Amino acid sequence: MNESTEFEERNATVAKEWEHDLKLIREKNEKLFRNYQTSKLSQTSGALANPTTQDDKNLHVISRATQLTTEKIQELETSLLEAKESALRKDAKIITMQRELDKTNDVIAKLQAQVNESNKRLEKTKEMIQVLEDKVAIGAKPYKEEIEDLKTKLVKIDLEKMKSAKEFEKEIASTKAAVEYQKEVIRLLRENLRRSQQAQDTSIISENTDPQPSNKPLTCGGGSGIVQSTKALILKSEYVRLEKEISKLKQQNEQLIKQKNELLSNNHRLSNEVKTWKERTLKREVHKEVTCENSPKSPKVTGTASKKRQHVASPCEEQNLQDPVPKESPKSWFFDNRSKSLPAPHPVRYFDNSGLGLCPEEQTGGAENVDPHSGAQQAFSGKDVPECKIQ
Repeated sequence: MNESTEFEERNATVAKEWEHDLKLIREKNEKLFRNYQTSKLSQTSGALANPTTQDDKNLHVISRATQLTTEKIQELETSLLEAKESALRKDAKIITMQRELDKTNDVIAKLQAQVNESNKRLEKTKEMIQVLEDKVAIGAKPYKEEIEDLKTKLVKIDLEKMKSAKEFEKEIASTKAAVEYQKEVIRLLRENLRRSQQAQDTSIISENTDPQPSNKPLTCGGGSGIVQSTKALILKSEYVRLEKEISKLKQQNEQLIKQKNELLSNNHRLSNEVKTWKERTLKREVHKEVTCENSPKSPKVTGTASKKRQHVASPCEEQNLQDPVPKESPKSWFFDNRSKSLPAPHPVRYFDNSGLGLCPEEQTGGAENVDPHSGAQQAFSGKDVPECKIQ
């Protein structure tokens, strides 16, 4: 738009300049034509007024004057023709520029129409998006509490995971420190064992190389060898015991790492399941709204049908509306608040005849007093409600 306006302004200025030049040329042509006419009239009038005097004048002067006037007339005619040609050229240029200006105006009008259409479409899409957002907000109202509960549970699980991860890190650090300490102890024991073995070897070599009989009793050397051998056996047994402890600690470290990885994978899986359940609830609500809008309703039955649809909802219907979840899935374990050690009690079948004499309005009122969260919990946990109770 800015380029088109600049082009139009430039064309307007050029056209104004050309029009001004054309006016000047026309005025100049008119002046020349007037001069030509006056000179012609003066020549003819002079010839008619003084016929006798012209004969008396010198013919050379007359011929010279006529020659000058004819040359002047020719110059004026040539300048007039040039001015006419330049005016025609400028007129042609003005016409071409006007055509180009018309074309650019047409293009600008088309572009403006396209911009207006795109703006209208954009406004329509914005309105549609707003309507859809309103519908989604209206449909997500009954599930907001469940979503908030799931969010709080997810936050609790994250906190527990962080606590367990910190505990595991502390245990790993302590085990690493213990392993380092035990490695240092093993190194010292190995050095002591090596020194004792060297001392034993030197004592045996000295006994073998000594030819003179010693005055010491025979039991001294044997006793010292037995003590050294017992020390070596004790050190070896201690070394074996420490190696076993190190292997056990390594196994415990590996088990702790595996448990940490399992907890991380379970947390990721639970977060994915929460997301899928949120998407399912939103899709189900949208589908319900679409079916309710498309289904034909009579003016008499709409009120009662909507009331029944809102208030009367048995646990069986709520359980059938939910997607089938396996009993041992992480979802059922996550939502089941009962202890897993105790077996699930069998549902008691009974028939209550206290509500036979009630009116339909009272029954619907009783159905309204039912907590909606209880039906949702029964639908979520597959073990709590295997069958329906008849009331």
